[in-house]
Amino acid sequence: MVNKLIVLGKEFEIPDMPEEDVKANLLSILKELDPEIADELKKTKYSVRVEGNVLVVYRLSAIFG
Repeated sequence: MVNKLIVLGKEFEIPDMPEEDVKANLLSILKELDPEIADELKKTKYSVRVEGNVLVVYRLSAIFG
């Protein structure tokens, strides 16, 4: 079960959900929590990893400048 998200340096509390559901609906969940982060995540490639009860989203592409 996952009850916390860490995305692009921001932490979000969410209700307990199975990790598969969170992964499948990540962008929808983020749209409700922070639309700007959801839009930014849509524009990039990312990977997710579960660490305990936390789902961590990693950006795969780096932005320099």
